[in-house]
Amino acid sequence: FALDNSGSMLENDPDFITRTVVINFLEGLAEDVRVGMVIFDTDAELVQSLTGINTVESAERILEGLDRITYKGLFTNTPAGVEMAVYELKTNVRQGVEKVIILLTDGFVDTGNRAKDLESEKWLKETLTLECKTLGIRIFGVAFTETADFQLMQTLAVKTEGEYFRAFTTDEVASVFRV
Repeated sequence: FALDNSGSMLENDPDFITRTVVINFLEGLAEDVRVGMVIFDTDAELVQSLTGINTVESAERILEGLDRITYKGLFTNTPAGVEMAVYELKTNVRQGVEKVIILLTDGFVDTGNRAKDLESEKWLKETLTLECKTLGIRIFGVAFTETADFQLMQTLAVKTEGEYFRAFTTDEVASVFRV
């Protein structure tokens, strides 16, 4: 998972439904699935390296990672979040398994510097998606609001053979994860 932890998420997810949606999604996965979690705002942080979800200890570590979501970040550095997720998959994934990044965000790339935003977005759309394609990593993007960058989400999905979704309410977000 690459989860947006920026301040704007608090307005769009005041009940922290993201936590519940992720937990419900994980409960439906097979026991041999490994999950990692990156949260991003101004920077990105790997809060849970790839781990199995089949023990109480691993489930607790994932819940602790979700507890780190505070929606207090100043900016939305989506490229940093995706890059960290790609790196984790590149370095710690088992051979022969499906590799997926589930990206959940409510906004545009925003680092506080418009020139850097454009450069970072280009790097994400071109270089990182090419690396994902080469490594067999698919990106599934969930745009959390009508103001999210749908073109970015669609580009990431199409270039990596993933999918993207628009979910404008917490109920819609939950339904995307049931797909």
